[in-house]
Amino acid sequence: MDIDPNILVSIIVPTFNRSKYLEKTLKSVKNQSLQNWECIIVDDGSTDNTAAVVEKISGEDQRFQYYIRSKDFAKGACGARNYGFVKSRGKYIQWLDDDDLLSENKLELQVQKLEEADLKQFTTCDWDVYWEGKDFEPHNVIDDDEVLLPQDFFNSLVKRETYVPPHAYLIPRALAALAGPWNIHLSINQDAEYFTRIILVSNGLVNTKGCRVLYGVHDGERISSSFNSKNLASLIYGYKLIQAHLKLRDVQAKSFMKWKLRKLLLLFGKSDKELIRNNKYLFIENGVYPSRYTYYITRYKIFKIVMPWYKRYFK
Repeated sequence: MDIDPNILVSIIVPTFNRSKYLEKTLKSVKNQSLQNWECIIVDDGSTDNTAAVVEKISGEDQRFQYYIRSKDFAKGACGARNYGFVKSRGKYIQWLDDDDLLSENKLELQVQKLEEADLKQFTTCDWDVYWEGKDFEPHNVIDDDEVLLPQDFFNSLVKRETYVPPHAYLIPRALAALAGPWNIHLSINQDAEYFTRIILVSNGLVNTKGCRVLYGVHDGERISSSFNSKNLASLIYGYKLIQAHLKLRDVQAKSFMKWKLRKLLLLFGKSDKELIRNNKYLFIENGVYPSRYTYYITRYKIFKIVMPWYKRYFK
């Protein structure tokens, strides 16, 4: 089908001191086959040459808009995203971090998919992490012709042992407005909490074939923060919120919660015993018992040894 040329997509890019990656990200936006877009870059207080990079590209193409995050919005990636959303005008919202990449046909194919879909559906596509010289290995949470409702979505995450980076999605603006803003009180795992709200107010997730996104992996930290023990409190708070959202909508996703909380216990059960202990009821409610940490870690180590051997000889 032909896409209505008046349909506008808003691409929102929060950034902080990542100019060495940002230029490549913005080029992946400029190369989109869909022409009617606006790219809103929100600077969270960079001290590098971010302004020069953005001003150069926006001088060549006025679809790029550069903003310094307003003081009325919280510092950090979530506050920058929320400010970008307020500044945006598009029918569809494309969240994009400052070191991630979109295939040239990503917006065109996903807009086409959503124009043919239910008004309250959103879409995803294949993705992979990337670094120099890495071949693309597709990951996805959904098969081509499926419509994933909330419970199916969380079950699929567990079954495939995967996640979905935010820029794989394209979201109708009305759906994003209904779900509410990004949670500024989370320093990590904000995307899991945010997209839990998105899928819970949607009529399901659909897949778009033929396009893909790349998720940047570097030695430095991403704007959203690094994954370390300092952020355990935020991770736990995020999962408490996710569980509350699920309960409010009467969605059963205990296998997802158990999977995520067990991973947390394996990572932090030794280094952050007190924080784990203070939140033990969240773990126990979802079938994960902090007192069994030694058992879990032993079983995990055995699994890591046995599984490669099993795959080699029996698959």
